[in-house]
Amino acid sequence: MGKQFREGMKYSGEATDSAPGSCSSLNTNTITVLKREGQNITYQETFSKATGVAPVQNMEDWGEYITVGNDRFFAYAVEDE
Repeated sequence: MGKQFREGMKYSGEATDSAPGSCSSLNTNTITVLKREGQNITYQETFSKATGVAPVQNMEDWGEYITVGNDRFFAYAVEDE
């Protein structure tokens, strides 16, 4: 199994029309995982400061991801603080 989301960690997004792992989008949004309950993530977006809940999905060889608006956030895309 690939990477999994962890509470308190910040993750960078990528446009949903790009290939997983690509760096084709500029000014990508980031989220911070506030809470994980089973297969749901409560997050806060960095740019808008909005909070929300999204279901965790899994992509073979890439691990967990969630989709928020036009961004997809993979658990391997941890932001440096």
